[in-house]
Amino acid sequence: MKLQQLRCFVAVAEELHFGHAASRLRMAQPPLSRQIRELEEELGTRLFNRTKRRVALTDAGRIFLDEARGALAQVDRAADAARRAGQGEIGQLVLGVVPTVDSQVFTRILRDFAAGYPKVQIVIRSLNTTAQVQGLRTGNLQAGFLRLPVRDDTLTIRLVSREPLIAALPGRHPLARSARLSLAMLADEPHVIFPRPVAPGYYDMIVSLYREAGVNLRITQEAEHVQTILGLVAGGFGVSLLPGTVRNLRPEGVVFRALTGHLPYAETAVAYRKDDPSEVLRAFVGVVDRASARLRRGRARA
Repeated sequence: MKLQQLRCFVAVAEELHFGHAASRLRMAQPPLSRQIRELEEELGTRLFNRTKRRVALTDAGRIFLDEARGALAQVDRAADAARRAGQGEIGQLVLGVVPTVDSQVFTRILRDFAAGYPKVQIVIRSLNTTAQVQGLRTGNLQAGFLRLPVRDDTLTIRLVSREPLIAALPGRHPLARSARLSLAMLADEPHVIFPRPVAPGYYDMIVSLYREAGVNLRITQEAEHVQTILGLVAGGFGVSLLPGTVRNLRPEGVVFRALTGHLPYAETAVAYRKDDPSEVLRAFVGVVDRASARLRRGRARA
């Protein structure tokens, strides 16, 4: 049974006139009659009672009409879904996100993507940079908001934001009275940082930063989660250098201070596999590029 036969049958059943049905289908009447005849032969029953003056559905034809309409509607829905999936309009997008993500950038990109592709299901997984790189390699993630630097030849890296490093201090720390701090002022202070296996780029950046400044870095605590780091800082266990957007978490018992000097920026990037053929991912990357460009222009004017 062919789809064309079903379309021909439905047209004749709705028009109850072979000539009108042929015009509707933009085909000649003889081929239309042949399609109906072959369909009836395949089903082994008559679908129409025909006379020279009228065409009427048989009981079998009336029952078959409901089923044929449903089948054609399902085919049309399937074809539409396939087209939309091919254009990245439906499907699922699994994203990794570091807890210290630039929230303004992340929120803007997610909002723009959800508005443009409302049928795509977005799944968010909070993961550190190392876990995201592994997830991208294995295909458990399609894209990730992570912290640079990341070195992996299998990934495409798109920078989406740069923000200054800031110092997090216990609220009653003597240095909290200063509006700005230098690295020298933090010499020999106990530091709380992310462990290298979790955030190798961040760890190496902090270590090299102090080394190049000739300042002693005393690491006394390591924690995998930014909330834990902030909790340790609030408890007086040390100070920490963190991305500027961590201010937005507003942790109790912690104050943030700007740093002086020419320091590297904390950079957020979107990463994805170079060989991922997903149309949903392609659509997402387009939104990332447009949204991050607008945000950079806005911050440049500010």
